[in-house]
Amino acid sequence: MIRSAAGGPQDTGLTSVGITAARARVLARLRSRREPWTVQELGDALGLHRNTIREHLAALTAQGLADMCETRADGPGRPAQYYRATPLGCGVDYVETLGALLDALDVLPDRDAFIREVGERWGNRLAAQLADTHGEIRLVAALNELGFGPAQVANGNLVLRNCPVLAAANRNPEAVCGIHKGLMRVLARASDDVPQAEVELIPNGAPGGCLLVVTQRARAVASDA
Repeated sequence: MIRSAAGGPQDTGLTSVGITAARARVLARLRSRREPWTVQELGDALGLHRNTIREHLAALTAQGLADMCETRADGPGRPAQYYRATPLGCGVDYVETLGALLDALDVLPDRDAFIREVGERWGNRLAAQLADTHGEIRLVAALNELGFGPAQVANGNLVLRNCPVLAAANRNPEAVCGIHKGLMRVLARASDDVPQAEVELIPNGAPGGCLLVVTQRARAVASDA
């Protein structure tokens, strides 16, 4: 086991390097397959501009969480650049850890209430962080930062094109989607762009993603977001 100078274990998790939620998304995508990724592939998968991806990759590489390798193209031109997670970046498989916790929920007598409570507590904590950091809470921006890839559709509703914990959601959709429902309801009610909005999350409720239905009062405001 790797130990710190004080004699205890050394933290090789994401908290040890202060990684942001946005960069954690990029790192998670790097970890999702054995083959390395190009900037274009990552941008397409995450719905982000290539320059944004390059910025995150540069930071992850500097922190030792990812590395870059070049592959010589068959024809003329610059070598293609590929990125992959380093052993430090891979760390513990948090999806498996989350899956084990979700499986354990089945033994609780008040499982549904507990799931709802987890989502709401997460939402309250995140809302406080966003208000402290940005001075305001914007629902669409918050969902994008969390990795849900929101896109506005008809009637001001949102399609969530990405799931930051898709593997866990496929394994236990009721628990994961239930937690996300509680999270999004709290964020919507506390948001400045759709104040006191009521939302309902419908898993796989739209082509290409999950549908977040926004109440009529919020729609007029959400269309300007």
